[in-house]
Amino acid sequence: MRTVRRLVYREVLMAVGFTTLAFLALMFFFDFVDQLGRIGRPGYTLSAALLSTALEC
Repeated sequence: MRTVRRLVYREVLMAVGFTTLAFLALMFFFDFVDQLGRIGRPGYTLSAALLSTALEC
């Protein structure tokens, strides 16, 4: 019974972790697309947009 419980816990944790990462990636993508309109302004480059988006998430 202990083995089955461990298997269920592991599967649930993996599913929750994968879902959390998927939502985080989706939010990062939407925030980055929002930043794309600001690229080209003085001092704002693609790397600055990536850094800004990463620090906001």
